[in-house]
Amino acid sequence: MTSNVVAPGAFDVDTVIMLLAPVVREQGWSGSWEEVEPLRQRRCSPRTRAGSAARRRLSTAVAYLVGDHAAYVSGSTLRVDGGVVRSAF
Repeated sequence: MTSNVVAPGAFDVDTVIMLLAPVVREQGWSGSWEEVEPLRQRRCSPRTRAGSAARRRLSTAVAYLVGDHAAYVSGSTLRVDGGVVRSAF
């Protein structure tokens, strides 16, 4: 038996989009979320890779941890945050 954790970053879900709406208005940005997201990404999280993660990226990480390829992985925390949190190593 293994025990692992997935630590997600900011994902493009309705709640995150709603919470970021005031930032979008303050910056004077307009348009669809697809148009605004790259601007928000550069302004709010310049270190991350490839913008906010798609839900597919999180589900892929979970599928890995529950699959046979991770049978020897135990007691790990898998960060799926696009590099927002920097590691000391």
